[in-house]
Amino acid sequence: DPARYRSKYGNGADHHHYVEVGRKLGYECTRGQHLRRLLITEILPKFQEFTEKSGRAHMFLEIGPFVNPMLLGEGVKYFEVMDLPKLKERAEHIGYPLKNPVNIDYVHPTGDLLDAIHHRQAFSLIASSNVLPHQLDLVGHLQAVGELLIEGGYYAMVLADKRYMIDHFLPETSIADVLDDHYGNRRGASSHKMRSVIEHRALTVHSDAQLHWAKQHGAKFRSPDDFVDRVKTSIKEYNQAKEQNNYVDVHNYHFTPQSLAFIVDTLFNLELTNVRVHRLYDPLTGEFEFGIVLKKCSQVVVEEVAEKGGASDATVSANSSATS
Repeated sequence: DPARYRSKYGNGADHHHYVEVGRKLGYECTRGQHLRRLLITEILPKFQEFTEKSGRAHMFLEIGPFVNPMLLGEGVKYFEVMDLPKLKERAEHIGYPLKNPVNIDYVHPTGDLLDAIHHRQAFSLIASSNVLPHQLDLVGHLQAVGELLIEGGYYAMVLADKRYMIDHFLPETSIADVLDDHYGNRRGASSHKMRSVIEHRALTVHSDAQLHWAKQHGAKFRSPDDFVDRVKTSIKEYNQAKEQNNYVDVHNYHFTPQSLAFIVDTLFNLELTNVRVHRLYDPLTGEFEFGIVLKKCSQVVVEEVAEKGGASDATVSANSSATS
């Protein structure tokens, strides 16, 4: 929003200023940077209003709501890896407050969307909060979302920027990592690779976003003895999970807004998925979350637009942010 940005940061604050200066300082350039709040206060209500006026039935899905969903209201379905009683039990175990628990419509222990949800091309809007980093196969996840969305439907995600949370020192996920998981048949796996378990248990730091913005990231490595103990524990946890076919809840992927946008659009251009970046929202200063909205857009539609000499509204360059 150019006018909004100039009103906050002066007449010289334009798109170039945001790319070169504002993004690095966490400046606000669009209301979309409050995507988590907007999903419940504006975006979902507009979809529901359209449903009432058009008479067409629209369904909405939230993946991984835990006990604190972003989407609430008529027409919303929920997918999780546990049913509600088990989610409540887990929340109590980790000390997480029960903010607004909802009944879970679809459950699958390893997160297989298509095995649990038999509706195809049924949802106008799918949303998730910090679900993507936990996926075993990112390509498979996006393929499943594409199967569930109607043509032109949206996948809105709120995600942690690795620079401002526990994953700060871990390398950004690359397109090579993503394709290796996919072609290595990770979709059928029940848990993460040993690498992910060791990274999450032994190589992470604190989660204070404000300290990370202030470049106070904490110690990269703990004392040698403590570090060795953590690696040993990670190996033991991995082996036990593998023997018992259990899931270990760690991060497999580590994103920044631009790295994820690049990966998503590369997968689309490789014709591996049918969703591409529609909007990208950088984190605000002192915060760790960013927003990204994908749009289902088949290759046929893209080719038709190209033949007519038009430009798709769905692409966001990995070097810029959408501001609407």
